[in-house]
Amino acid sequence: MGKRFDMPLSDHEDHLRNRLKDLAFQVESLRDEADYSFSQGYFESKAGGILNACRELIHSMGMRNAKLDEDRIQFQQSLAESEQGFKQLYSMMSEGVCLHEIVRDDQGRPVDYRILDVNKSYEKIIGIPQKQAVGQLATRLYQTDPPPYFELYLEVSQTGKPAYFEAYWPPIEKYLKVSVFSPSRDRFAAIFTDTTDENVMEEYLSTTLNSIGEGVIETDRDGRIVRMNPVAEAMTGWKNEEAMQRDVEEVFNGIPVGGEIHGSLIQKILRDKKGTGFSDNRLLISRSGRKYVVEQRVVPINRQDGSMVGIFVIFRDKTEKYHSDENLRLSRAMYRELFKAIPMGVAVYEAEDNGENFIIREFNPAAEKIESIQKEQVIGRRVTEVFPGVRRFGLFDVFQRVWRTERPEIFPVSLYQDSRHGSTWRENHVYSLPSGEIVAVYQNVTERVKAMEDLKEREEKFRFLFENMAQGVFYRGAGGVLIDANRSALRIFGDIPDDVQRIRTEGFQLKIIHEDGTEFSPDEYPSNVALKTGKATKNITAGIYHPEINDFVWVSINAIPQFKSGEEKPFQIFVTFHDITDIKKAEMAVREHQVELDAIYQNSQSIMMLTDGEANIYKINQVAAELSGRQVSEMIGMRGGDALNCPYAAEAGCGRGRFCPECTMYKTMKDCLNTGRNHFLVEAEMPVTVNGKEVVLNYLFTTTRLTIKNKPMVLSNIVDITHIKQAEAELRRLGEAVAQASDGIAITQLDGEIIYVNPAFEQMTGYPAKAVIGETPRILENGDPTDVFSRDRFNSLLHGKRWSGRMVNRKKDGVLFTAECSLSPVRNKNGHIVNFVLMMRDITSEVKLEERLSQAQKMEALGTLAGGIAHDFNNILFPLMGYAEMLREDIPEGDPLKSNVEEILSSAFRARDLVQQILTFSRHSKSERKPLRVQTILKEILKLLRSSIPKTISIHHDVDEDCALVMADPTQIHQIIMNLATNAFHAMEEDGGQFNLSLKQLRLGFGNDSVDGLLPGDYLCLKAVDNGIGIPKEIQEKVFDPYFSTKPEGKGTGMGLAMVQGIVRSYGGEIRLFSEPGAGTEICIYLPTIERADNRSEFEEDKPVLGGREKILIIDDEEPVIEMEKMMLERLGYQVTSSTFSWEAFEVFKKDPNQFDLIITDMTMPDFTGFQLSSEIKKIRPDMPVILCTGYSEQVDEEKCKALGIEGYVMKPFGKRQMAETIRRILDHGGSSFSQ
Repeated sequence: MGKRFDMPLSDHEDHLRNRLKDLAFQVESLRDEADYSFSQGYFESKAGGILNACRELIHSMGMRNAKLDEDRIQFQQSLAESEQGFKQLYSMMSEGVCLHEIVRDDQGRPVDYRILDVNKSYEKIIGIPQKQAVGQLATRLYQTDPPPYFELYLEVSQTGKPAYFEAYWPPIEKYLKVSVFSPSRDRFAAIFTDTTDENVMEEYLSTTLNSIGEGVIETDRDGRIVRMNPVAEAMTGWKNEEAMQRDVEEVFNGIPVGGEIHGSLIQKILRDKKGTGFSDNRLLISRSGRKYVVEQRVVPINRQDGSMVGIFVIFRDKTEKYHSDENLRLSRAMYRELFKAIPMGVAVYEAEDNGENFIIREFNPAAEKIESIQKEQVIGRRVTEVFPGVRRFGLFDVFQRVWRTERPEIFPVSLYQDSRHGSTWRENHVYSLPSGEIVAVYQNVTERVKAMEDLKEREEKFRFLFENMAQGVFYRGAGGVLIDANRSALRIFGDIPDDVQRIRTEGFQLKIIHEDGTEFSPDEYPSNVALKTGKATKNITAGIYHPEINDFVWVSINAIPQFKSGEEKPFQIFVTFHDITDIKKAEMAVREHQVELDAIYQNSQSIMMLTDGEANIYKINQVAAELSGRQVSEMIGMRGGDALNCPYAAEAGCGRGRFCPECTMYKTMKDCLNTGRNHFLVEAEMPVTVNGKEVVLNYLFTTTRLTIKNKPMVLSNIVDITHIKQAEAELRRLGEAVAQASDGIAITQLDGEIIYVNPAFEQMTGYPAKAVIGETPRILENGDPTDVFSRDRFNSLLHGKRWSGRMVNRKKDGVLFTAECSLSPVRNKNGHIVNFVLMMRDITSEVKLEERLSQAQKMEALGTLAGGIAHDFNNILFPLMGYAEMLREDIPEGDPLKSNVEEILSSAFRARDLVQQILTFSRHSKSERKPLRVQTILKEILKLLRSSIPKTISIHHDVDEDCALVMADPTQIHQIIMNLATNAFHAMEEDGGQFNLSLKQLRLGFGNDSVDGLLPGDYLCLKAVDNGIGIPKEIQEKVFDPYFSTKPEGKGTGMGLAMVQGIVRSYGGEIRLFSEPGAGTEICIYLPTIERADNRSEFEEDKPVLGGREKILIIDDEEPVIEMEKMMLERLGYQVTSSTFSWEAFEVFKKDPNQFDLIITDMTMPDFTGFQLSSEIKKIRPDMPVILCTGYSEQVDEEKCKALGIEGYVMKPFGKRQMAETIRRILDHGGSSFSQ
């Protein structure tokens, strides 16, 4: 059933209803009379069918007798008159009338109703033509099931009791006021009036009055109060019901601020019956004694004829808000009292069983009065127990929705009925609380419903109020249409056209800014936010640009969405705003001033602290927080000493510790607080705890006494001068440090005059301080024209440029030394250059080390080059050795060519050994000691020396061929002999001479034939003697030092004899030098011998070389090498596949990994290295044996091969026997060729 509203039945409707009842009564009387006169009744109760019934009765009766004819004629005339009058009234009524009958199904149950007749007003209001409506079932005509208001209509048609209700009917979007009565059972008539305009206007005016932020009191012409809005109630302290008919001055007790007697403003308007009064800054004393400063206006209320029927007293609160704790407490108390004193009933409910019921938790006195029940009787009980009609009333559904959605709802004025209250009209506002409870604010509006007949007159009053409000108000539709705006709104906007009814909000451009100056986006407009969210936006502060004043007007905006019944989206927005420009400007000025003070307070480099009489901190800045390691918020309320980490305050509290009475800061603050005497820059010390350690800081302390909120306080400004004290101490320490520095330091004037030198300078230069003070650094010049102490250098220093670098200076005794120097300008606090500082560090020894390092790097580069050449030479030797071996096999015994080939092969092997020596020398081959004959190496070197030394030097040798073996590396022995020869040649290169080399075996013991550092035993003695220039005695002890050399630059490295000594001693031997200047030099080297062993050459054949039939894949990128290797292996019986491309060989292997028994690969190749190729092969066939060939031993060793699963490796160039034995060892024993 539709909603019921608080609109009363008008007098016109009451009169119409009474007339219809009279007609119905007349029809019933005529029917009774007919029943009395005639023996049978044929009349229907419907007024429109009486005539037909009468005609049928007359026709059936005939002409019984004259008396009956006379009665019938009289009856027909009366009936015709009644019918004619009814039809005229029926058709002329402004109210819609619709006659119905109940339709029942086959079981006799009522299921629908049929439209029997409608009048023209029905067509106008409902919009359905009479021909279309008459005879139709309601469910078909109105497209609803059940038909509209079926239960109510059925009840009226069965009981005969009339009903009255008002409803909003969505199909036609209209409000209808409906009266229903039944002339007979199953029939009923509905009379309805279109009240849409009245309802919309009533909602509009009620919302306006109750939503504005100003107090409004309406009086009659005698000044008696007619009504007050909620704001007026709250500010005056009078309830609307209590204030009714009271004199307005009794309720609105306002006097001008200053105390003069009030009364003339309101009385003048009431007396003159015209005019408008305005008064600013009135002191309103509410009923409770609370005082407000208000702005007051008195406006007369006039009828259309100009006569005054009353006045409006309009006022708004201008009192400043206080934010102290006391005000907050009073505010809460006030709201609690307001809850008790509010004239509307307020009940708080808690949901039970997930919203299936609600328990009453709070009940205010107004609710007790409305319900005629005590609070104690309802608290804790279910709402359905206390108000049994709440479900039928429809309010219970609202409770459940608000509890679930947390969105407030207004339950409009409706008729509530139960056995205890009877029938009363109620209005409910239901809200959700943050606690999850819901609250219903309601009132009994029965009297208001009865009083709604004066709606039209009050509409004019409210319209007048709307237009004259100081607060700006406008309505905006959901589609953007600006529906209405009052004069104050137009004044604030400044540029909206007068015809606001045709304006869309986007039709005029408003520049609206936030408080921070940023512009509102359209989505941020309060009205758009309220439209979008469906929730009110309140107290939004914004600046609206006013073109006439070329400035912003600051306003406080409230936007309230309004909803139609049953709809979730608002259909329009009610927006109010009042001008707060003056308040805003004052706030901004205060805020700017506060920001300035806070900036000074927080950005001060000193500690600023405000404390009360108990030394508790009231305010403190960030500098103090950084010192204490706390947040500013943590320090508020702490005692000053505690907050600043004073260890004595930590013992017993600031002012209570054993040392506090002696504390200068504490005594100064106490004196300032007690006497009011301020103190300025008092020097004090205070111990503080920093990172767990107690330190003493120095301060300059200033105090000022202030009074804040009637409390004496001390503002302390504490300047930390610890760094100044420390700087003074640091300056003293710096002077001591400069004096003790190991670097020489000299300070000069701008003209270069020395004014200070430290002791290190004296020691470094040999000049005492007295000798150089007053001189310039030029006393250290060495005669170099580019000396750094030149005038040009000092001129550049005058321009602020710093110089650093090396220079060679001359000491007082004339000795030169190299120094790392820096020349820097010294500036004063104003940035002006006042002195120069010269710093020197003697780096003579470091320079010599750098020279040695450079020479070592050159030697390393030379070794790398030699290694590369030797590696390439290996690839040339390899085919030569291989082919020579095969050629020797092909020549029969006795052939003279065979000895020639063997000589070629022997030379090739010696060349291979020489390459190995070069690789070892260049660190590309590891040193390998083995038994060897030194005499063999000595003979080879003698051949080399004869072809390379000048003819002015003769060589003689004496070599014992029976010398025993020594355990040594051939390459290192080669290096020893070459170094001895090279040194001898350099000693004789100018005048020539004789060089003797001898090798003998000696037995050294413990007698005269012993050598220091050697154990008794057999030794080889290698002696090198020359008759060159000799070595001076003063440097003989240095010749074995690394990098020492007497040769000019470019000759020698200084590593010769030092390296020889290192090698000899590593073998357990010793070296001795004997020399006389001008007589020559003799060097003896002693090497321990070992037992004799066979010294068979590599190509000697003790046993035949074994071959095999296995399939071997060989890979090498050198074409001559691969061809020679293939021929060598095929001669041994192997089936060989060769490839010069590693990737090609890998593809062959991948096609059939089992076709080969062994793979021999070179190490260095363009695509795959030997390691990479072996790794890929092992991934496919892990058991495939691989032999790696390399001429570069530094790349390959046993550990690397084992790690990759490689079974063996051979060094190139190798002989046929070496390769054959390696292959058989791997294939025959199924394992590695490495030693286990």
